[in-house]
Amino acid sequence: MTGDFDRIESALRDSVRTSDAYLSEIASHLIVAGGKRLRPVLTVVAAQVGSTYEQRNAELIERAVQGGISCELVQTGSLYHDDVMDEAPTRRGVETVNAKWGNLQAILAGDFLLSRASEIAASLGMAAAVSRVSTSPVRSPERRVEPSPSPVSRRPSIRCVVSANSAEGGSGVGSRTT
Repeated sequence: MTGDFDRIESALRDSVRTSDAYLSEIASHLIVAGGKRLRPVLTVVAAQVGSTYEQRNAELIERAVQGGISCELVQTGSLYHDDVMDEAPTRRGVETVNAKWGNLQAILAGDFLLSRASEIAASLGMAAAVSRVSTSPVRSPERRVEPSPSPVSRRPSIRCVVSANSAEGGSGVGSRTT
């Protein structure tokens, strides 16, 4: 399993490397900070457990590694976006992307990570998964962003109002000001 973990770590770092050094630095910020890598590790373990000895080969393990990395990139991209909404100063013991480079860079890097996750999943023939991820904002509760006065903060703030779909009989379920 140690060899698989090393392969996961290397492939994860490679997955966010681009020809743009600045984007690569921002996109890899939390990845370099480390983590348990539970999603990719469990994906590899599941591939090994769910296959016979004859089926286990380098291609199977590589596909499992890539599938796990796709999941990890969705998680990391979501964390970049969450940290903007929460104005979080640190994560995993390091400064957050938004605290270090700003909200715009954090959002764009999060979008890049989500896009790269979809690209990897699509390359594995996981069209249904890519479709679900790409349409989830459409299916999620209705959201609207409204200006909100923020006398304390120097930054412009927004209010995100989340309400359940009225077709499902829901009403407003909360709001967050950032």
